[in-house]
Amino acid sequence: MTTKEKLDELGIVTKNFYDKKSFLHNSMVVVACYDRELVEDFYFYSTYEKALFKITPESLTLKELYKDLDTDKYFIPRDKWVELWREEEEYNELVDDSFRDITIRQYACIHLGVPKSGLDWLDVLIKESNAAPYDLPPFKAGPK
Repeated sequence: MTTKEKLDELGIVTKNFYDKKSFLHNSMVVVACYDRELVEDFYFYSTYEKALFKITPESLTLKELYKDLDTDKYFIPRDKWVELWREEEEYNELVDDSFRDITIRQYACIHLGVPKSGLDWLDVLIKESNAAPYDLPPFKAGPK
């Protein structure tokens, strides 16, 4: 279903609607809009969230707070969107191997942080976890 068809189904009459991609800006999820879009009858469909939104009325009056001077666009934060409709998604549980099928070698590699489990995908995860910045250093067996 297109955005226009969904607006019609909801009884919303407007020509001011667009599909938008949300993104991170200064650690906030935002959507970028042009000045001409930020009016009372502006609606957008978030392609990431698969939902139809409207910008809150108070955000429209305070839009200058969200202006990005480099792009001349307005970066409207996620908490200023009103959700009108969301696509329903089926829950698909991922198939995973049973924990009881793990070998002693794989178990030791996970806990010792040694990427020599014999499974490429597990070794990649172990390497990534060893490289990740944590507050505490990873446990390493051996002499102090």
